[in-house]
Amino acid sequence: MSSFSSVPEPPPSAWLPANLDACALYREFIPHLHTTQSMFLFRPDRLHLNELKDREVVVVQRQVTPENLKAMKMLKASGKKIVYDLDDNMWELPSWNPAAKIFKEMREGFEVCAAEADVVTVSTRGLQAACEIHLGALGKRMLIVPNAIDFELFRPSVLDRDDGNVLVGWGGSNTHSGDIVEAWDVLPALVRRHENLKLEFVGMDGPKELRGHARVNTRPWVPVGEFANRLSAWSWDISLAPLSDIRFNKSKSNIKVLESAAMKIPCLMSDVQPYHEFAFLGGPDVEWLLCNTKLQWKEKLERLIEDAEWRKHLGQVMYDTAKKYFDINVIKNNWAYALNHACGRC
Repeated sequence: MSSFSSVPEPPPSAWLPANLDACALYREFIPHLHTTQSMFLFRPDRLHLNELKDREVVVVQRQVTPENLKAMKMLKASGKKIVYDLDDNMWELPSWNPAAKIFKEMREGFEVCAAEADVVTVSTRGLQAACEIHLGALGKRMLIVPNAIDFELFRPSVLDRDDGNVLVGWGGSNTHSGDIVEAWDVLPALVRRHENLKLEFVGMDGPKELRGHARVNTRPWVPVGEFANRLSAWSWDISLAPLSDIRFNKSKSNIKVLESAAMKIPCLMSDVQPYHEFAFLGGPDVEWLLCNTKLQWKEKLERLIEDAEWRKHLGQVMYDTAKKYFDINVIKNNWAYALNHACGRC
């Protein structure tokens, strides 16, 4: 949620993503679109200072390598202020996450690069607490800037799919292999019981028992710039957001839920910190969507499959909650505060 209702206009800024991925979309590109005097610049090879000559502050994204450090030192030497942004607890990656080994070897880089920053921004309270443990000795101000949805980009489907089927969707990669087990275990039985149930998985195959099933579809990865339109076009009726209750996930944000909310799609979600906080803001009906056990995944998904009016109601309540608390037009004030603070104006 935003904490800054009125802040000065931000200084001229440049947003420098680490890659063109979902993280860059939410932590760099969407904020850039809603920040005055802003530019978005992705340079996978060499950064040229003349491209930033009119910028007072730059936002860099979880830089960790010696090359990144060199670039940040160059920026500091040229008088630029630096906002260093983190969106995941890289110190607590679970062993089943393929990125765990890679980032374990890079942990020192986070501290070394963060030392060059004027402000550190994070997406959640849980991540702020983790950064205070691991980066606190640097004496940097750590500001929470929640992830937000641009409701002009993410819009509900306009397709009228009245075929009697119920389409349940999930998207993600094998980095979620330890998160999905409880929810996916209930899907084969539900497919057998409900002949109108269809499943769709984006980025990774679904449960082995259902691979090749006529009512189960797998979609390949979607370029990040196309994701909002594709998500709308898929016309899911229900989405799934399973997440294991581990320290790493306590620092994650509620992006999957926000995407569903923007589409007015009810999202069954694990009762873990980022989703629990969203559900609390939405009230008892959204809290109903939280799942703690395999039985709850089964029973609640079954009710959503059978009750179209309940789906419609929950989708609207989720939309209203996201619109009130996580609209980029609200959260942009947090970014403006961070940019001004880096320049010593707040």
